[in-house]
Amino acid sequence: MEYSDIILPPTLLKKTEYDSQCDLDDHPQLLNFGILKSYNDMPTGSQHPAEQQYYFIHLSFQEYFAARHLIRTLNSPGKQNAINFINKYKYNRRYLYVFIFASGLLAQSENKSCMELFWATIEGQPLDLVGLTHIKLIIECLDELTDQTLFLQITDLMKSVSDWLDICITTKSQPVIDSLLQSLMRSSSLCNSFILQNKILELLHIEDQASQYTIYYIISNLPIREPMPKLISELCTAIRDGDSAIRHSACTALEVMGEKAATNDVICALTDTLRDEEWFVRRTASAALEAMGKKAATTEMISVVSNARRDQNSSIGQSAYRPIGAMGEKAVTTEMISALSNSLRDQYIRLSAYRAFEAMGKKAATTEMISALSNALRDEHIRQFACAALGTIGIKAATTEMISVLSNARRDQNSSTGQSAYRPIGAMGEKAVTSEAIPALINALRDEHVRQVACAALGTIGIKAAMTEVISAFINARRRENLCIIQFTYHAIKAMSETAATSEAIPALMNALEDADSYISHAACATLRAMDEKVSTNEVISAFINALQDEDSHVRLCACLGLGQMAKKLATNEMVAALINAVRDEDSDLRQWACLALEWMIEKLETFEVLSILIHVLRDKDLDARRCACRVLGWMDEEGATNEMVSLFINPLRDEDSHVRQSACEALERVMCSYPAMKKLVPRILQELYITDTRQLEYLNALISILFKI
Repeated sequence: MEYSDIILPPTLLKKTEYDSQCDLDDHPQLLNFGILKSYNDMPTGSQHPAEQQYYFIHLSFQEYFAARHLIRTLNSPGKQNAINFINKYKYNRRYLYVFIFASGLLAQSENKSCMELFWATIEGQPLDLVGLTHIKLIIECLDELTDQTLFLQITDLMKSVSDWLDICITTKSQPVIDSLLQSLMRSSSLCNSFILQNKILELLHIEDQASQYTIYYIISNLPIREPMPKLISELCTAIRDGDSAIRHSACTALEVMGEKAATNDVICALTDTLRDEEWFVRRTASAALEAMGKKAATTEMISVVSNARRDQNSSIGQSAYRPIGAMGEKAVTTEMISALSNSLRDQYIRLSAYRAFEAMGKKAATTEMISALSNALRDEHIRQFACAALGTIGIKAATTEMISVLSNARRDQNSSTGQSAYRPIGAMGEKAVTSEAIPALINALRDEHVRQVACAALGTIGIKAAMTEVISAFINARRRENLCIIQFTYHAIKAMSETAATSEAIPALMNALEDADSYISHAACATLRAMDEKVSTNEVISAFINALQDEDSHVRLCACLGLGQMAKKLATNEMVAALINAVRDEDSDLRQWACLALEWMIEKLETFEVLSILIHVLRDKDLDARRCACRVLGWMDEEGATNEMVSLFINPLRDEDSHVRQSACEALERVMCSYPAMKKLVPRILQELYITDTRQLEYLNALISILFKI
């Protein structure tokens, strides 16, 4: 690090091998445990590791190992080298973390003399003339000595840090204060010490107003997580100070302290501050109460929130409602719910009340809360906000009464309110599948203003509601809307695929297969295909066969996949005929999947009806289709194992594509080794195969294997 090198050269590795008497060729894992990377992108730990260049994947690793080396040198006869290094670089920011790591490592060791030497060198000459850079180094390193009892100089070091607080108060230099705070804010334990907090308490009693501003500014930026009771008491008193800047800083400091500062006096003072005349003070007081969480849910706090609506200043109500969500179930009282319900009627604090309902509902949705929101649905002015809050609560609000009220809310002439009424129904999931909710949503599909939201809600709960009326309503709705609604319809129908295989749903899906819109027919086809064995009926098979004639290639492909899935368990002559026709389709993907489906139902194939089609596919421009045709031929029935059939493989064996040649060779091997009839091949065919395959040398071994098996 001293030479600013980031690359570990081979010369250094070889020197290390010599000094440690450790051969890296015998122990390559030493360079391969996650912190080094080879500079030439070769895997670490490969052959001749000492001849490669390496670098640390992060500078922190280099700093840590440099700190270990520094401590080891301090504890050796050559300690002067380490002392010289510290004296030279202790104020160089590049080496800051080396000294921080060294301080932490010494704190974990029991080598008292080495620790004393390290700190004596840090504190010794040469020193920073101003002292600010030096004290920042002390703060950073001192933070590593948490709970250290062996090092007696900790008290003196802490006192030197606290003395700089005096300097800040005296000079009131903002750059100096901010620079010191940068180091203190990175500290995890220093600010919790009694020495520092006692110094703060001492400075709080300075009567000079400018000094008061400075000390409260410092306190509001310190990460004090374990405050002393006296400090909490002083801040509580400061909340009621006549100066708004001091009140603001005191509230900010209490926010950082959080639950540790949540005494009854503090909560009471913060609650009173929610009525403060300055908006920024109210905001920080609200944030402090929010940080205190459940402990802030006192009777006084709830009373303030309950009365906030009556305050002429609407921003006071907004600040009062902010902490409610963090209070959890303790805030869910009859008084609080009543106050929030009434606040929904106030246009100025309505949004804050809604957010409070939303936050409480996520943590502690009660019957009283849901009942209050249900009543709010009957008021056309606040219905939209009540619906939104119920949507957040979701499945907890799925009561019969609630669903009934939401279903009636759709009649609201305000389209945004109608949309809000359907979102909670979708959030309630399966519990919303009732005799009232489903018809209401179906009717909503006829309304251009709320159709999209109703469609999404039905898609969510439709898994349990896949009935003829729902699917028919979807199809009718898409005829009245644009592409957006059609896409919603598509996803909603697909969502029903898991449990929609009922006597009611299947006919509706079959009708949807014939829909003129490709989105709808594709969705219905995908749904039927997802049902798999549940729908293996003659009617569904006929519907798939008809769908193979659809103008849209996606629908044809989906139908082909559906027939292919059914073919594994049930294969009819009609399915075979339809798939044979699909092999001639203009779409290459469909031709490929049709061949694959034929392969799945190979036992049902009539050889002489299929051969001519497969011969045609063997000349197809699409190589995937040619490969599939080879595979199907390879699985043909033994009655078709003739010289003529084997001759069909000659052209594929000469195919320009290696994958087609491989498929042909594999299929030919399967045919010739599996069927006795193939052993009667005439010599001319064998000679032709031999000539063909020797031109493709990569498959010569396969042919030899075939001939030996014959």
